Amino acid sequence: MKLKSPFGMSPTGVGPKIYARAIPFIIIGCLFPTYNVNFLLQLIGLCLILLGILVFILTMIQLIIKFNEGKLATTGAFRFSRNPLYSCWIVLIIPGLALLCLNWWFLLSSVSMGISLNFFIKKEETVLLNAFGQEYLDYKKKVGRII
Repeated sequence: MKLKSPFGMSPTGVGPKIYARAIPFIIIGCLFPTYNVNFLLQLIGLCLILLGILVFILTMIQLIIKFNEGKLATTGAFRFSRNPLYSCWIVLIIPGLALLCLNWWFLLSSVSMGISLNFFIKKEETVLLNAFGQEYLDYKKKVGRII
């Protein structure tokens, strides 16, 4: 199924640019594993990862539906974040991975994604503003970029 927006928006948006900034830190984390075991931290990490994946999948489904309809997504995870797909990674999945693996290099990828999001998302926000006008401005006032 090919995603098609009536407004000419790309379904991937600026995602590839944001995720690309995190990959070097994830690779370093994988190259320098930590072998200390702390069951409680690893359990918390696993729970964060599973929650993040669940929210990511549900949000992706909602986004695909709204994207194809040409409507602004403002419910579900979009009530808490204007960019919940990125937020899942920044706040849940990558920190969960850091706790699960007890490797703090992964947290740098989360920080890198957060910084990249704030830098690159402006282009996407301009497209949304042009497409949805006041509806997007009202939404933007109520809901934060990441949380």
